[in-house]
Amino acid sequence: MKKPTFTYVILVLLTLFYIACGSDDGTTPPTDDGSGITDDDPKVNPPTITQFEPTQGTPGIKVTISGSNFGSTIEDNTVEFNGTSATINEVSSTSLKVVVPNNAESGPISVTVDGETVESSTDFDVLEPQVSIDSFYPLEGKEGTVVEISGTNFSVNIEENLVEFNGVPAQVTEATETMLTATVPANATTGLIGITVGGVDYMTSTMDFTVGPWRKMATLPENEYNSIEYGNMAFLRDAEGKHKIYFGLGQTISGQNTLYLKDIWVYDVKSDSWSEGPEFPGKGRSKATSFEMGNIWFIITGENDEGAISDSWVFNPKTETWTEFDSTNLGSDLSSFTIDHGESTLGYVYGVIENGEPQNLRGIDKQGNIFDYQGFAENGQGLQNAVGFSLNNDLGYIATGNGNDLSNGLYIYDSDLDSWTDPGTPLPGAAREGAIGFDIQGFKGYVGLGVSVSGHLTDLWEYDPDTGWTQKTSLPSVGREGSVATSIGNQAYVGFGAGVGGTPEQFKEFWKYNPSLED
Repeated sequence: MKKPTFTYVILVLLTLFYIACGSDDGTTPPTDDGSGITDDDPKVNPPTITQFEPTQGTPGIKVTISGSNFGSTIEDNTVEFNGTSATINEVSSTSLKVVVPNNAESGPISVTVDGETVESSTDFDVLEPQVSIDSFYPLEGKEGTVVEISGTNFSVNIEENLVEFNGVPAQVTEATETMLTATVPANATTGLIGITVGGVDYMTSTMDFTVGPWRKMATLPENEYNSIEYGNMAFLRDAEGKHKIYFGLGQTISGQNTLYLKDIWVYDVKSDSWSEGPEFPGKGRSKATSFEMGNIWFIITGENDEGAISDSWVFNPKTETWTEFDSTNLGSDLSSFTIDHGESTLGYVYGVIENGEPQNLRGIDKQGNIFDYQGFAENGQGLQNAVGFSLNNDLGYIATGNGNDLSNGLYIYDSDLDSWTDPGTPLPGAAREGAIGFDIQGFKGYVGLGVSVSGHLTDLWEYDPDTGWTQKTSLPSVGREGSVATSIGNQAYVGFGAGVGGTPEQFKEFWKYNPSLED
C-alpha cells in the first residue's frame, strides 16, 4: 500500500521542479492575467507613433511616420489621415512612408496593425495647393529629354523643387516662379508629372508625359461601334492648309452580323481632336486600299456582304467633295504604294485578280486612268491582304500577306524597269496578314501588328534598305489586325483594328509613333 503513495510524491516534486525552472531556454512560460490574453500576444505590443514629417502639406505629398511595432509588409498596415485612407509606399518596423490622400482633412494620423489602432498626439494640417502646372513641353521623350514645365508658385531655389516623372525623381536644372526645367530620369515610365515645392506643396499635371515612342492620342467621338477594322486612313491638308488625318470605312461586328461602314472622321493634328467628316457617297465597305496622291485621297474598291466592290472614289479635302471614277473591278484585299515620277506620280495597286490569280499590278494616275504593270507571285501565288510602302521616291515594297500560306516575304518593285526582285530579307517576325505598313519621310519602311497563326500581334519592325530589318518598340496595347496607319513628317499615326481578348476601348485607341524616341 505504500508504493502508490511514494509514486504520487515523486510526481508532485517533478511538477514543482519544472515550474521553478521554467523552459529549458531560460524564458518564462506565457502567463494569463485573466483577460484571456497572454503576455506573448501581439496585442501586448501595439503600434506607436512618435512623430511624422512634414507636419503639414497638400494632398499628394509624401509623409514619413516614425514609431514602433509597425507591420512588416504594406498589407499589414493601414494609415488614415483623419479617417481618409492613405497609400503606403514603404514600410519597416519603425517607419512608414505614405502619401497624403485626396480629400483628406486636417486631423490626427492613425496607424492600424493587427486590429490595434494608434493615433498621433498632434494633428497633420492639410493645406490648399498653391502650386499649379499649366503645361509642359515636349509631351513625350526618353531618358535625358529636357522638359520645360510652366506653372505658378515654383521656388526660385532649385533644391526646393522636387519634380517626378510618374513617381521617379528628376534633376531640376533651372527654376523660376513660373518655369521649371527638368531632365527625364532613368527608369521613368509614362504617367503624370508631379511637383513638390518646399516639401509641403504638391501638384500633378492633368495629362501624362509619355516615355518612349508611343503616345496615346484622342480617340474617335462617341459611336456605337465596338471596333472598326480594315478601314482607311490618309494625311491631307484642308482648305486652310491645316494638317488633318481622314479615317473611315471598314467593318464592325454587331451581334452575329458584319456591318460595312461609310462613316468618315477627321483628326486635327494640332488640337488632338476628332470631328465627323464629309459623308462618303459610295457603298459601305472594308478592305479597300487607299493612298494619297497630290493631296487627293484615293479609295480603291473593297468588299461588303455582296462580295467585291467595283467602284473607286477620290476625295478632295480643299473642296470636301467626293468623285467616283470609272469602274475599276480590281477586287479586294489589295495593297498599294505611290511613286513620284515628277509630273507623272502614280499610285500602284497590287493583288489585282486576273485569270483567278491575285498577283497583278495596276498603276493609277491623278485623273483615274489605269495602266497595267508587271506583278509577282510568291511560290506561284499572289499575296492578298499585304501591306505596301515606297522608299526613295522610286521603289515600291510589298510585305507580308496571304498567298498559299501566311507570308513574311518582302518584294521590291522598280518602276523604271517594271520589275520585281526578292532581296532575300523577309520580315524576321511572324508571317502574317492584316498588318500595317508605312514609311517615314520615304527613307525607312515599317511593318507591324496583324494576325499570325499564333494570334494577334503587337510587334513593329523597321526596314532600312541599307541595313535590313530592326525590331522596334511594340504597340503598348493588345494585338490586332486591320488597323490603319499614316505618316506625317518624322512621325506616324496608328489606330483602331480588332482582335481577340481586348476591350472596345482598346480597339478604339489612336496612337502616335515617334521613332526618334526609341532607345
